[in-house]
Amino acid sequence: SDETWSKVKSLLTPYDNASAQRTPSNVGGNANALLGFSLAIDSEYIWVLSDDTIVANNAVDAILDAMKGHPNLISVKMLGTHTRHNSFDIKKDGISEVFESTSWGQFGSLIYSRKFIGASLEAGFGFHDSSFPHLAILFDACWKNGAANIKDVDGEVIFSSSDKDNLSGGV
Repeated sequence: SDETWSKVKSLLTPYDNASAQRTPSNVGGNANALLGFSLAIDSEYIWVLSDDTIVANNAVDAILDAMKGHPNLISVKMLGTHTRHNSFDIKKDGISEVFESTSWGQFGSLIYSRKFIGASLEAGFGFHDSSFPHLAILFDACWKNGAANIKDVDGEVIFSSSDKDNLSGGV
C-alpha cells in the first residue's frame, strides 16, 4: 500500500547507503527478489524481504554490526529458529543440510554479499517458477566459491506476519 511504501522510505532516510525499489504492479515474490538481486549491482549487500516480513526495531543496527566482518552471507534469525552456522560448504555439507537446519528458504533470512553471489545471479532465473530462486543463487555461489563465510546476527530480527500474535516487544 502507499502507507507501507511511505513507511519503508522513512525508515531508510537515515541511511545514505540503503535503498528500496517499488514495482508499478504486483509481479510476484520471486520476480521481485530477482529484480532486487539484479538492480543491486553497486551494492555491497542485498537483503530481499517479502511483503509479510516484519523487521524488528533492532535489526538494522545488528545487521550493520554483522557487516563489519565482511561475511559472504549474514544469517538473520527468524522467530522460532535457533540454527547457527559459521560456514557452509555445499560440496561437503550438501543441500539437505540447509533445508533441515535453517530458515534460509524464507525471503529475508539471508543477506547476501553482492560480490559473493555476483557470478551466480542467472542461476535464480532458472528457478523463477519455484519458491526458491534466491536459494538457487546461493547454492550456485557456494558451488563456484567452494564455501561461504556466514555471520549470524544475534537475536530474532525478522518475523513472518503470521507470527505477529507471538511477538514480545522489540518490533
